[in-house]
Amino acid sequence: MALRIKYNLKAFSEVRTTAKAEAYLDEIADAYAEACGDGYEVLPPQKGRRRARRVVATATRAAVLDNSANQTLLRNLPRR
Repeated sequence: MALRIKYNLKAFSEVRTTAKAEAYLDEIADAYAEACGDGYEVLPPQKGRRRARRVVATATRAAVLDNSANQTLLRNLPRR
Protein backbone atom coordinates (compact mmCIF):
# COMPACT_ATOMS: atom_id res chain seq x y z
CA MET A 1 0.00 0.00 0.00
CA ALA A 2 1.54 3.29 -1.12
CA LEU A 3 1.17 6.47 0.82
CA ARG A 4 0.09 9.44 -1.29
CA ILE A 5 1.06 12.94 -0.30
CA LYS A 6 -0.69 15.92 -1.81
CA TYR A 7 1.29 19.14 -1.42
CA ASN A 8 -0.41 22.49 -1.05
CA LEU A 9 1.62 24.41 -3.64
CA LYS A 10 -0.29 27.63 -3.08
CA ALA A 11 0.71 27.61 0.59
CA PHE A 12 4.37 27.01 -0.34
CA SER A 13 4.22 30.04 -2.65
CA GLU A 14 2.64 32.18 0.05
CA VAL A 15 5.34 31.26 2.58
CA ARG A 16 8.15 31.97 0.11
CA THR A 17 6.86 35.49 -0.60
CA THR A 18 6.09 36.71 2.92
CA ALA A 19 7.77 39.81 4.33
CA LYS A 20 9.59 37.65 6.87
CA ALA A 21 11.05 35.46 4.12
CA GLU A 22 12.14 38.54 2.17
CA ALA A 23 13.80 40.03 5.26
CA TYR A 24 15.68 36.76 5.75
CA LEU A 25 16.85 36.84 2.12
CA ASP A 26 17.98 40.46 2.54
CA GLU A 27 20.03 39.47 5.58
CA ILE A 28 21.71 36.59 3.77
CA ALA A 29 22.39 38.59 0.59
CA ASP A 30 23.89 41.51 2.51
CA ALA A 31 26.22 39.20 4.44
CA TYR A 32 27.19 37.43 1.19
CA ALA A 33 28.03 40.68 -0.61
CA GLU A 34 30.04 41.85 2.40
CA ALA A 35 31.96 38.56 2.51
CA CYS A 36 32.88 38.96 -1.15
CA GLY A 37 34.40 42.39 -0.54
CA ASP A 38 34.49 45.72 -2.34
CA GLY A 39 32.79 45.90 -5.70
CA TYR A 40 30.10 43.30 -4.99
CA GLU A 41 26.53 44.44 -4.42
CA VAL A 42 23.03 43.15 -3.87
CA LEU A 43 20.82 43.96 -6.85
CA PRO A 44 17.28 45.28 -6.32
CA PRO A 45 14.82 42.64 -5.06
CA GLN A 46 13.23 40.36 -7.62
CA LYS A 47 9.85 38.99 -6.70
CA GLY A 48 8.73 36.05 -8.75
CA ARG A 49 5.29 34.52 -8.83
CA ARG A 50 6.26 31.71 -6.49
CA ARG A 51 9.28 32.94 -4.54
CA ALA A 52 11.37 35.98 -3.69
CA ARG A 53 14.94 36.22 -4.94
CA ARG A 54 18.09 38.18 -4.22
CA VAL A 55 21.10 38.47 -6.51
CA VAL A 56 24.65 39.39 -5.54
CA ALA A 57 26.71 40.54 -8.51
CA THR A 58 29.91 42.32 -9.43
CA ALA A 59 29.47 46.10 -9.64
CA THR A 60 32.92 47.25 -10.68
CA ARG A 61 35.53 46.22 -13.20
CA ALA A 62 37.91 45.32 -10.38
CA ALA A 63 35.30 42.98 -8.90
CA VAL A 64 34.73 41.34 -12.29
CA LEU A 65 38.46 40.67 -12.60
CA ASP A 66 38.66 39.48 -9.00
CA ASN A 67 35.76 37.08 -9.49
CA SER A 68 37.22 35.82 -12.74
CA ALA A 69 40.60 35.11 -11.18
CA ASN A 70 39.50 33.88 -7.76
CA GLN A 71 35.89 32.64 -8.16
CA THR A 72 34.98 34.95 -5.28
CA LEU A 73 31.22 34.56 -5.65
CA LEU A 74 31.44 30.76 -5.55
CA ARG A 75 33.94 30.61 -2.70
CA ASN A 76 31.86 32.87 -0.47
CA LEU A 77 28.48 31.19 -0.95
CA PRO A 78 26.61 31.10 2.36
CA ARG A 79 26.45 27.65 3.90
CA ARG A 80 23.12 27.38 5.69
